[in-house]
Amino acid sequence: MSDVALAGLVIAVPGVLLLAVTAVRKPTREALAVCLLPLSFPVGQLAVPGLPLQVVQFAAVGAVGSVWLCRLAARAGPSRPAPPAPSGPVPPVLLAAGGAVLSALLSTVVAVDPAAALRLDAGYLLGLALAGTVARSCSDARSVRIVVVAVCGAGAAVCAAGVATAPQPRAYLGGSVVDNRATGMFGQPNELGSFAAAVLVLGLALLLSLPGRHPLRLLGATAAAAGGAALTASLSRGAWIGAGLGLLVLLGLVDAGARRRLLGGLVAVAAVLVLAGVVLPRQPLLAVAGDRVASLAGGQRNPYEARSAIWREALWQWQAHPLLGVGPGGYQVLAAPGGGPLATVRPEHAHSLALTVAAEQGLVGLGAVAVAVAAGGVSVVRALRWHARQGGGGAGERELLAGAASALATVLGQGVVDYPLRNPVLVTLAWLLVGLLAAAVSTGAAAAAEPVVGALPLTAARAPSAGLADRFRRSRP
Repeated sequence: MSDVALAGLVIAVPGVLLLAVTAVRKPTREALAVCLLPLSFPVGQLAVPGLPLQVVQFAAVGAVGSVWLCRLAARAGPSRPAPPAPSGPVPPVLLAAGGAVLSALLSTVVAVDPAAALRLDAGYLLGLALAGTVARSCSDARSVRIVVVAVCGAGAAVCAAGVATAPQPRAYLGGSVVDNRATGMFGQPNELGSFAAAVLVLGLALLLSLPGRHPLRLLGATAAAAGGAALTASLSRGAWIGAGLGLLVLLGLVDAGARRRLLGGLVAVAAVLVLAGVVLPRQPLLAVAGDRVASLAGGQRNPYEARSAIWREALWQWQAHPLLGVGPGGYQVLAAPGGGPLATVRPEHAHSLALTVAAEQGLVGLGAVAVAVAAGGVSVVRALRWHARQGGGGAGERELLAGAASALATVLGQGVVDYPLRNPVLVTLAWLLVGLLAAAVSTGAAAAAEPVVGALPLTAARAPSAGLADRFRRSRP
């Protein structure tokens, strides 16, 4: 695609979408505006001509701007009712995410590379604005499901393309070294694996959230199948760990009936894979995948693996700058020079979520991330208790909540041995999921705490944030 065509595309798509969403009712209008973002994923890593942005970042700006332009237009229109003013407290998930961004800004003051730190800070601020916009826009089951469907649709396309273009892998040293791993549109197989793991669990959640004959169940199943295939083709052991954690979280959050169906499906898929490995022992991908799984438990050591040196470097940087770290993006600057095993590797990050944050943002950043994870977990538990008191969710809201939480859990699981969040598509997807999680948990937290508007509880005042569960139930298919 030429630069002129790409420039026209990235300008025309937001404009056309903005014109289209003004013709539909609110809140579907705002959810459609948010869908601009996942629709950009297949070309998200391309640079926007003339701007220091990639397409996915430009789409994030367009999505945020479209939502708030819709709100301004609704307020200005004399014949249209003004949208309700925000009510109730900001979801704790968003407050904690804002604290994590603030810690990055504080670390920028002492950054060893201020220019790199400011570039990352701009991305964090855009991501936080995106999460807040998603949480504010997705006010009922229809809106949440529209965004999840868009993510699953675009994710299925990206994963299917990654599988279709995958070369034949070659394994060495008992699977600890593999050449020709699938990367898809990403630059690294671990990034494809990270994306595929999130699509896998989100597709399963969409599938479980819908009644038996709903046509969108096919999309959920397709996204889960494409995500699982791309996850396998990536041969990323870190992404496999993340997917395992995500599936465990999904199993723990859905209700008993959905849990039984999901367990039955996973057992059936595992049996098919084992049977395929027996019947087709020389199929390259299955054979190499089996070797990779075995290497997790104690395969041959990879003599080219520099991860231990990368981790030691992160610990050294953290010890040298314990409070605020070396600033966002500073790990790569300090790790590359000076000879040693990292002089040629030139690691971009510490191959660990905790160590990367510790090295670049110190104890302040590490604490902020821990608080964000804890706030998300507590909010999910409170929302589940609320759903239990209400007898579950008639419109699949519990499963959609579980999908957002489990997709974010895949990032934490992979973060034990990797840090894929330098990729713009992956970090934007993570912020989108934060927004969906904040939208999904807000009703349970509000109902549990019953904050007041004036002198009336939110549940009695029928304020929008407290009535989210009621609108979920009224939108039941």
